[in-house]
Amino acid sequence: MTQEINYLYKYYSCEAYNLDALANGYLWFSNPKNLNDPFDCNFEGYRESIAFSAFKTNHFHKMYELYELFESFGICSFTQEPTNQHFWSLYSANYSGFCLVFDKMELEKKLLSIGIIMDDAIYLTQPINIESEINNKITDNTSDSEFKHILEQPLRKIAFIKNKDVWANENEFRAFLGGICIGKIASGENDVEKLKNGYKVPIKKNNLLKEIILGHNITTENKALIINLIQHNFPDIKLSQIELDFKNLQLKVVDVSNL
Repeated sequence: MTQEINYLYKYYSCEAYNLDALANGYLWFSNPKNLNDPFDCNFEGYRESIAFSAFKTNHFHKMYELYELFESFGICSFTQEPTNQHFWSLYSANYSGFCLVFDKMELEKKLLSIGIIMDDAIYLTQPINIESEINNKITDNTSDSEFKHILEQPLRKIAFIKNKDVWANENEFRAFLGGICIGKIASGENDVEKLKNGYKVPIKKNNLLKEIILGHNITTENKALIINLIQHNFPDIKLSQIELDFKNLQLKVVDVSNL
């Protein structure tokens, strides 16, 4: 029996910058400061705990380097639901946008090859106790490289934590662009483009995008534009559109590739 393919979904409005991402074949990884949740990737809330550990073990000179690293992270969010009314309403501008459908395994493989990790978001009601995770591991004899490595796991965890009471219903699967990828960008080992507020990660040359789902409220002009972009950049993918099932109060995804 063939194993079922898992997909990831990313919702967009038809704003110019989203259409540009589709036209030029890239995913946008935003700096955490620009996310719609001010407490997402709450590195600010952990600075004091990390600084305390650094002071206590004579590693304070590494703090500025770590703070710069905080400022340079990138986040790209996906979900595993193609017919979620909340997503279509909020992230696709009242069903007037579109949703990209990615092969989950292939996307993870591609991103990992350039130093980007993916995992489920961690939904908590309280911040983690980062001091308990690092204090017993850091001593006066800990080297700078060991200090950085010890902090790596809790820092990654922070990048995936979201408020359970507010966001748990989104079932997010998150991509995190951190120190490994940033190092590869600096050394020219990948073709990720670093900009002021985030990163452009190219996807056009890979067999990652499988389908585009249009919202039922998309304008005729934007629909024609997206179809044209598909024909030029992703000619082999499926084109679908949302239909409303009023009888069951559900959304349906209907294949419109041949229409």
